[in-house]
Amino acid sequence: MAEATDTQQDQPEESRSLPSRLAATLLDVTDQQREQRSYNPLASRIFDWVIDISAFAGALIVLYVALTIGANVLGRYVFDNPLKWALPTTEYSLLYLTFLAAPVVLRREGHVRMSAITERLGNTGRLWFYTIGSFISSAVCGVMAWKSFEKTVEEFQSGAILLSGIEVQRALVTWVIPYGFILLGLQFLRMGVNAIRLRRYRERAEEAGI
Repeated sequence: MAEATDTQQDQPEESRSLPSRLAATLLDVTDQQREQRSYNPLASRIFDWVIDISAFAGALIVLYVALTIGANVLGRYVFDNPLKWALPTTEYSLLYLTFLAAPVVLRREGHVRMSAITERLGNTGRLWFYTIGSFISSAVCGVMAWKSFEKTVEEFQSGAILLSGIEVQRALVTWVIPYGFILLGLQFLRMGVNAIRLRRYRERAEEAGI
């Protein structure tokens, strides 16, 4: 299996299929990851694609913020006509970026760790510490997702408006909070289940997810 994967990765760019090239370019998904995911259940594969698409949307937001700030500086100091919508939209973009990108960072185990305790534990202790921590984090994210979802529904029903240079419905801004917490909660849950099932966990590699 490993030899086949390595061979596939060494293929020239021209010989790779169009979906493979698009996935690698747009979603930052390697052939090895696609190969691993092909053995996972359909629900897990769909979940991975949702995280990938969310991360890609976050990358587009970074590009938007950079272009908007540049255009605003140009308008302010060259044409003496700053963009009124630049500041509020970039502020909202930072909120979107946080909750769209966080799930892929978690899946790649790229989040900050406090290792003062785990460094003093053996392999079994670290495994249980990781597993229990994953399940607790999943529960916390679930509570946060439910509470923020309730608040977003309330804002949608009331038609609350944000006034900060432009008028925009509050629910159109805050919906990404429960969305992000749902993905984080499910990913934490998957990490805990994988750790129990495989009797191991990965500290720096992306979870295959089953």
